[in-house]
Amino acid sequence: MRILITGSSGQIGSALRHTGSLPGQVLYGSRKARNEADRLDIGDFSSLEKQLSRVHPEVVINTAAYTAVDRAESEPEKVFRINAEAPELIASWCRDHQARLIHYSTDYVFDGSRREPYRETDTPAPQSVYGASKLAGETAVQNTGCDYFILRTGWVYSPWSGNFVKTILRLARERPRLTVVNDQWGNPTSALSLAGVTESLCRQDARVRGGLYHYSDNTTMNWYDFAVHIVESAVQRELLIKPPEITAIPSEDFPQDATRPVYSVLNSERIQQQFNIRSGEFQTALEACLAWLQEHDI
Repeated sequence: MRILITGSSGQIGSALRHTGSLPGQVLYGSRKARNEADRLDIGDFSSLEKQLSRVHPEVVINTAAYTAVDRAESEPEKVFRINAEAPELIASWCRDHQARLIHYSTDYVFDGSRREPYRETDTPAPQSVYGASKLAGETAVQNTGCDYFILRTGWVYSPWSGNFVKTILRLARERPRLTVVNDQWGNPTSALSLAGVTESLCRQDARVRGGLYHYSDNTTMNWYDFAVHIVESAVQRELLIKPPEITAIPSEDFPQDATRPVYSVLNSERIQQQFNIRSGEFQTALEACLAWLQEHDI
């Protein structure tokens, strides 16, 4: 089996490289790759098509995305090119060459008005350019008629790239006091957990029908709770010498360009039942992330 991973220097791509348990021959494509043969910018459609034709993968794992949620508000054309048009091109290639596509989407396709976990059948209503672009990408992939798995997730963190865990650790070392919003709720999800789910999907028989699925790790919390867990665990590991004081604030006291869903918890029952995939345990996943950062002195 030949597998092409786009965006392999990001969180999920790095996690897949770290675990190294994908079946077959894997090419890790990234626009940051030093090797010309591995360089892949999905925003450059000519280059993307050439790489697809050169590698001729049987599975494409599209981890590449525009994820700067606030900056997206000021450059929607670029966001939609990367998050919607590029996935459509990849999906069309997969359809024409009998390949399977594994593509990632986001909890930000929902408006956050519910107070119970969102299912795959719930109607999306994105409130930001980023969320709208990811929903457009989902629709484009589905409309091509290719063999696909779309995996919605959210609040992703890892030892790699930029994310909430690494930001909190950095700020906790720099400042005696932190303020974190406590009225936005979701499921912190490790990129390593997502790598495990991806590997399971890669091993599904070609006769297994794909579709749209939700996946997140198993604990619901707000950003303030998440920050407290990070700091407490980091102190226990001596990643932090002195913990900062953390104060909970409402979102209105922390204005941002993009509107976030107040509640974006995902129901993962469908993927659990269909593929016997269990949600990762939050504290175990967080400890694994912190252990890697500690081992590599980050």
